[in-house]
Amino acid sequence: MPPNVDDFPTDFLSHEADFVENKMAINNCISDILRNGGMCIVNLVLVVLVMTKNNSFFCRVVHAVSNASQIAQANVVEAQRCMKLMTVEMRGRAPHLKKNMQTKINLYRDELQGLIRDLERAQLMAREENTMSSTANQKSQYERLIKNNDRLTKSSKKLEDTHRIVAETKEVGITVLNTLAQQRESLLGTHEKVRETGAMTTEARRILQRMTRRIITNTLVLYTIIFVLIAAICYVLYVDFIRATR
Repeated sequence: MPPNVDDFPTDFLSHEADFVENKMAINNCISDILRNGGMCIVNLVLVVLVMTKNNSFFCRVVHAVSNASQIAQANVVEAQRCMKLMTVEMRGRAPHLKKNMQTKINLYRDELQGLIRDLERAQLMAREENTMSSTANQKSQYERLIKNNDRLTKSSKKLEDTHRIVAETKEVGITVLNTLAQQRESLLGTHEKVRETGAMTTEARRILQRMTRRIITNTLVLYTIIFVLIAAICYVLYVDFIRATR
């Protein structure tokens, strides 16, 4: 018949209870790792679909997986310590009790080895899923970088076009200024010619005025001479004919 629980030493039962508690904690940690790994897959899908710019959710999931792995490793170490203490409690016990205690320890060792394998598989799956999520995140960042680079290229092209338009406008402005300068020189030359023409016209007017005065003077002198000659002729006729007749 199997031995009664009361037949086992109290310390053995205490270590056994601690082992069972650590075993349950390891199992819970494995579940947390697998669940958070599934959340990583969901985050991967969200990253691919909406190209999210905020990856804080992904970081929290990775942190949760890391914490669960650390807690599980600590529980594994504690469970192994409990098994060692249970093995120590076997010393000096009755053969039949020692055999039953060894059977329990072997059973717990197999269970712990199975949990360790499950933990390693869960950690491996979580790492693979995290790698996939990280790759998708890097891909989204690369695509955003490409888009930003395209926008910068377009902005640079627009800026170059603006510089080219400004340069062309500057050249047109310089050409217009040169044309205006030439027209100004032409206007100044024309103004100088007008001044010279005005001076020549004034001089011609003065000459014409002098000539007019001379013509008037000569005309008056001529009329005076004619008048004097007529008077002289009349006097001569008067003297020669009229006085002679008397």
